[in-house]
Amino acid sequence: MSLRRHLLCVFVPRALATVAALAGLALPWTRVNPEAEVVPDVYLAGMGAGVETVGAFALPVLLVLLLAPALVAVVGRAAPHVLAAVTALCGLLLALVAASHGLALSTRWGSTFVPAVGAYLTAGVGLAVCAWAAVEWRYLDDAAAIRRRLAGSDGEE
Repeated sequence: MSLRRHLLCVFVPRALATVAALAGLALPWTRVNPEAEVVPDVYLAGMGAGVETVGAFALPVLLVLLLAPALVAVVGRAAPHVLAAVTALCGLLLALVAASHGLALSTRWGSTFVPAVGAYLTAGVGLAVCAWAAVEWRYLDDAAAIRRRLAGSDGEE
């Protein structure tokens, strides 16, 4: 695989996902429900940025997401599916962190406070990363099958 194609297929999607998730962490994760009748005068963690809440747990996940290609390169090409699995795990953790925040809000405050755009963006990025990992896994399976077919056809000729 050429370096340009490798950058496009491996690093660019992870960099874009990391930037989008960081944007989700910088945006508020908690807001007052506009339909709430009585709103207590409190400032909850996450009203300023998602990093104030459980969103801080997403920072190491994003670091692993960015460094996963380098870690797999160190492991070697013997396990190419490791990168897709690590990517899927990172996406799942991002989505779970954002979902856990929404669940904690609804458990503690009912419908007074609801998740804001940052939590939704982070959860969406997590699901998109999971989808990308599935595509990457499928691509690796197809590439391996093509290599096997080519190796088999070379032996017949």
